[in-house]
Amino acid sequence: MTAVAAPEDLLLVNLSAWEPSRRPQIDLPPHGAGRVDLSHGYERATVLTPGGASIRLHPSDDPVGAAEAFLDQVGDVPVLVMVGLGLGFVLDGLERRNSATRVLAIEPLPAIARAMLARRDWRPWITSGRLTLLVGPTYSGAADAWRVLPGSGTPAPVFTMPLLAREFPEAAAQARRVAGQAQVGAEKNEAARRRFAGPYLLNTLANLPVISAEGDVAALTDRFADVPAVVVGAGPSLDRNIEELRRLDGRYLLIAVDTATRALLAAGLTPHLVVAVDPSEANARHLRNLRALRGAWFVGEPSLDPEVFAQFAGRTFTFRVSNHQPWPWLAQQGHDRGELKAWGSVLTTAFDLAQRAGCNPIVFAGADLAYTGGALYCRNTVYEPEWSHLTTDEARAHEFRDFIAAKGQTVEQDVNGAEVLSAPRFLQFRDWLVGQSQQSTRRILNGTGAGILMGGRIEQVRLTDLDLEAQPGGHAGLRARLDDAWHARDTSRPDDRARLVAGLSQLTPNTVATWTAFTLDTVTGQQIVARLGSAPEALAGAEGTRALGHMLQAFYDAHAQTPEQARDTAHANYEQAARKAPATQAHLLLEYLERTYPVDAGGTVLARLGAAASSLDTLRVLDVGCGVGRLMVPLAQRGIRVDGVDVSGRMLDVARENPQLAACELFLSNGSDCGAAEDGAYDIVYSHLCFRYLPSRRLRRDLLRSMARALRPGGLLLVQLRFYPGLTADTVPAPHVPWSADNFEATVSNGEADAYLTPDELSLLYADVREHVCDVRLQFVDVPGTDAAAVDLMVTGRPLAGLAERLYDRTATAESLLLGEVRQA
Repeated sequence: MTAVAAPEDLLLVNLSAWEPSRRPQIDLPPHGAGRVDLSHGYERATVLTPGGASIRLHPSDDPVGAAEAFLDQVGDVPVLVMVGLGLGFVLDGLERRNSATRVLAIEPLPAIARAMLARRDWRPWITSGRLTLLVGPTYSGAADAWRVLPGSGTPAPVFTMPLLAREFPEAAAQARRVAGQAQVGAEKNEAARRRFAGPYLLNTLANLPVISAEGDVAALTDRFADVPAVVVGAGPSLDRNIEELRRLDGRYLLIAVDTATRALLAAGLTPHLVVAVDPSEANARHLRNLRALRGAWFVGEPSLDPEVFAQFAGRTFTFRVSNHQPWPWLAQQGHDRGELKAWGSVLTTAFDLAQRAGCNPIVFAGADLAYTGGALYCRNTVYEPEWSHLTTDEARAHEFRDFIAAKGQTVEQDVNGAEVLSAPRFLQFRDWLVGQSQQSTRRILNGTGAGILMGGRIEQVRLTDLDLEAQPGGHAGLRARLDDAWHARDTSRPDDRARLVAGLSQLTPNTVATWTAFTLDTVTGQQIVARLGSAPEALAGAEGTRALGHMLQAFYDAHAQTPEQARDTAHANYEQAARKAPATQAHLLLEYLERTYPVDAGGTVLARLGAAASSLDTLRVLDVGCGVGRLMVPLAQRGIRVDGVDVSGRMLDVARENPQLAACELFLSNGSDCGAAEDGAYDIVYSHLCFRYLPSRRLRRDLLRSMARALRPGGLLLVQLRFYPGLTADTVPAPHVPWSADNFEATVSNGEADAYLTPDELSLLYADVREHVCDVRLQFVDVPGTDAAAVDLMVTGRPLAGLAERLYDRTATAESLLLGEVRQA
């Protein structure tokens, strides 16, 4: 005979079947109305009314039969919304009918929900997702209830239990409001799907190379366990919060939503993580043309505009928000991704990211969810050029008044008890965050100091009162964790990429038809195929870049087994080249000084030269393609802190044996990056002639990006190339390749398969460099003793606006340009 589980055991079994974030809250009131009496069995259970009477929950002695009679009247519907499920006999009736109907149960009285969950094993309903249970008075999970409902066609029928409507009218009315909000959410989601599903699908397909090459947000799970995080929105209060956050800089993980990124960068605060989820063209504006991204990593949903991802290449974690198309197909190709919640606002996604990363506490800043002071955003967003003429807060509030009213506004009480303008959508975002806070095991703090983010377990704090401990390693330590997480996919990337290429080659009409149906026929199969057109080539290029880096590493390691071999491989006449190294580096330092120390009309040339010379002692320099350190030695002898990057571990081993380089750090590159060299740390980042040994333009562009990231604001990038004025791209002799080539088949040896830069491709070089720096200068240098057919080309630039842009700055004056600062930031 099978033992019957005790009610408390069934209750625990059923509750554990739900994911923690979806688990109903069934905390019981200490006494009074709403209590359930089961002393006469479940069929004859009673509930205590506010008037003190005990009334049977289900009047019939055959509650399942009564439920079947009710279902006969309802008919066959996909979703049934029940305000008051009682002890769940309707679910028994649906089982007898073999019905596939899903049920959204909104139960105002926790005691009834508790008794229902203790009556029998409901796990088949729970694990299949057919039962969603929201329990009053908090209705935790209500913000996501819309997902259960159809968004178009006939709304799901809503039935209220007569006993609740009669004896608990206020609670029943609140439950019906929850049902109504869920229906509105479903309708809005359907409208958003019709608007965005097409761009979502097409952008995701266009970003297949990004998905293949970049990191998985799942790798960030608990990566920052118990590290404080500040989630920053672009609300009006951020203008004040930024100053408060400066004091704590380096003591927390800074997670910025896309709209807040420019404001933080303008204030000198670089987010560790930037989060974006909105695929619209308008939203992409917030993340285009961001120059000062040193140290910032990106967490992006792959439906974003492809231009956004280009700026964060090699620093991106992708995620999905659900399992809709094309993710089922991508999962078959080995490209499933971790999921983040997105509930209408990127702020909700950023908060969910902080939870996934294990952060504790999680602090909000700039999260007004209101028009504090009548403003739409903080200052220095992408809209600042359009609003710059509004110089006061009052002027902005007046300008935005009609816009806010047209969008729909409400008057709410803010965290300080004052009235503030908000909007219905902001209330929904707030309620979702409050619901999540009630389920979270973390401490959730709101340091915005204004707005409407309050309720649940969200504590109000002042950022000035926060006392956070410094993180080990500061910013560098936090970013090292991000780097480790990104590289978690290193071993699987080649196989994943190969499966994706194979999947594209075997794409069937049925798959394309499924994708078209997902967009509600807002895009055609032809558009889908066209969007996939360049994906195989891009994927092949990414794989070629990886393979070329490995080939370079293997070649140089093989030819650097001894110090003598390493020096011979680094330069055919190493001793002569070493004697020329001081002159080469003198040119480098002169270029830096000339750009950094403008002529001072009020002083003497000698005084300026003295100030410039003394500053050399504080320089940090990075040599990219350093080999055994030949060009590092003159700088180190001068007392300049110089570090090196190379693709060959063996070359670096030889460099480490040089006592003159004992104070230098040496980093291993994959051929397209600067290894573990610190972002934004170097005054000068240079590469002498190593670009000629990279026969792929893609590889060179990736390396340029990494070099620019290593520069501090105002630093100098210098790349020395070999230029052939008498040739064109079409006449470059084999096995050499022109600058435009992506030759992944080349073999590397001294003097072979070099990349030749020719006059007709100077515009390509300029475009490649101009992606990352301003004030680009090209200097052609006749170097004695080199090939008469070639000259050296010095390409230099700075990561922030320099002379060219200062000349056209309306706020600059002739005096400021002439006198300047001794050293520009």
